[in-house]
Amino acid sequence: MDALDRLCGTRYEKLELNSDDGDFTLINIVNVIECLDLENTEYKVYKGNKNKIQKIDRFEFVKNIVDKEVLLWK
Repeated sequence: MDALDRLCGTRYEKLELNSDDGDFTLINIVNVIECLDLENTEYKVYKGNKNKIQKIDRFEFVKNIVDKEVLLWK
C-alpha cells in the first residue's frame, strides 16, 4: 500500500474489507483523464451506435497527457 500511495497520491481510495477469508483492501480509482488517442487507437463501435466504443483492440494514448500519470490495467 505504501508503494501505491507514493505512485498515486490521493487519486484513489482504499476500502478496508474484513471477511472470514481474511482482511482485504479494495482500491477504487478516482482519477479519470481524457487521454485516449482515437485516431491511432484500434477499436470497434456498436452497429446501432457508431459513437459508442464496443471494444478496444490496441490502445494509443496522448503522450503529453499521460507522461506524469500512473496507468494500471489488466
